[in-house]
Amino acid sequence: MTAMKTTTWIATALVLVSAIFSCGYRPLLGERSDSIGPVKVPAARNETSYAGMSAPLTSAVRRGLARSGVETVSGNEKAVVLKLAIESVNGVPGMLGVESNRLTPRDIVWTVVLRVALDGANGTEMIGPIRMEAKGRGVAQGSVASVESLSAAAREEIVGDLAQRVVLMVLEAR
Repeated sequence: MTAMKTTTWIATALVLVSAIFSCGYRPLLGERSDSIGPVKVPAARNETSYAGMSAPLTSAVRRGLARSGVETVSGNEKAVVLKLAIESVNGVPGMLGVESNRLTPRDIVWTVVLRVALDGANGTEMIGPIRMEAKGRGVAQGSVASVESLSAAAREEIVGDLAQRVVLMVLEAR
């Protein structure tokens, strides 16, 4: 019976120790030695005709990194560089409704594709370009053909989702 108790205690201790030392995002026992250090987040490049996406996205990523304990720098210091490029913004009709005996869109489903890469302080590629996609809904204004801009609510929803996933990617690289 005592051998079984000893085995149980050893197994419990091993599980506890491995849980403490394998924490993925924030080490419980202080800073990890493989930390990537400060991160430079230049303004996101907008490769689309939709204005007003790059500044909110860049700000949201910087705020998210700061809240997660990652130092962000803007000068010429040697730092890891997080590259963000908005590749596409597409809107398609979402839910339809009847108006004047015609089916008209009630909302637009927006999809934004973001390309993200992380380069080390010495210029080596830490994470190659990957694509992230986020969706948001906006109220349709008139017919689909007249919808030319992303609504503020949809933009905020999409930017928040993308920023959160970019921050998680950086934290995983640490």
